[in-house]
Amino acid sequence: MGLWLLFSFSGSSFVWAGHISIQSQVDVSTRKNTLDVAVTVTNHGDESARNVQIKAEAPAFSRESAVQSTLPVGKSDSATFHFPISRLSPGRYPLIVRILYTDANLYPFSALTVSSFARQQDIPAGLIGILEGTVLRDKGRLTLKLKNLEDESRPLHIRLITPHELSADPSSLETVLAPHQEASYNFSLANFSALSGSSYPVYGLIEYDRTGVHNTAEAMGIVRISDSKLTANNTWLILLGILAVLFAFINVRAFRKSR
Repeated sequence: MGLWLLFSFSGSSFVWAGHISIQSQVDVSTRKNTLDVAVTVTNHGDESARNVQIKAEAPAFSRESAVQSTLPVGKSDSATFHFPISRLSPGRYPLIVRILYTDANLYPFSALTVSSFARQQDIPAGLIGILEGTVLRDKGRLTLKLKNLEDESRPLHIRLITPHELSADPSSLETVLAPHQEASYNFSLANFSALSGSSYPVYGLIEYDRTGVHNTAEAMGIVRISDSKLTANNTWLILLGILAVLFAFINVRAFRKSR
């Protein structure tokens, strides 16, 4: 199974206004009791990426590549990871891959990919999820909507997976979804280092066990970073100013008519 994703960011360098565009391919396969993950990253921008590192997270284990000091334009870097999965119950599990890098001024960036893999037995998840996208500058909220498609209650473990540029509160929660119940869960988001005008994928991972089989459902939403400096407080001040002008205009007209 292969997955291609393209992440593009403008560099924050004052010396060179370059553009780093990272494309990643993730190939996943299982053999007996081992999960094999092959990741290739390519720089399609016009500025070299620096301090490039690939990290992969599977249940109970994480792996990371050596840091490559420079990834020139048009060049690729790759890493292969092997995870033991013999202790996992049959079912489907999440896989999280992050590509970390910086620009010439050491401003940090991350590229996030979330997928899943099956061990021995794979059955469709008995629920569906929708992660609603949002626009934020400093802080915002993300909503995950879930629907239980089955006739039984499901204890769920929910995680919100974000790039390093964003922070979530809470980042995980436990809940129970009644038969055929629909529910919404809110997560607060904070902008740690995301650049204005950029878009970031954010993933909701929903896991539960059913009759000895592990289930994983995924939902993806896009968080867009606004370049507007107009805040809620500023909006209210502008509205009050408009009302004040209208009030003054009405009073002037009334005064003129009374003369």
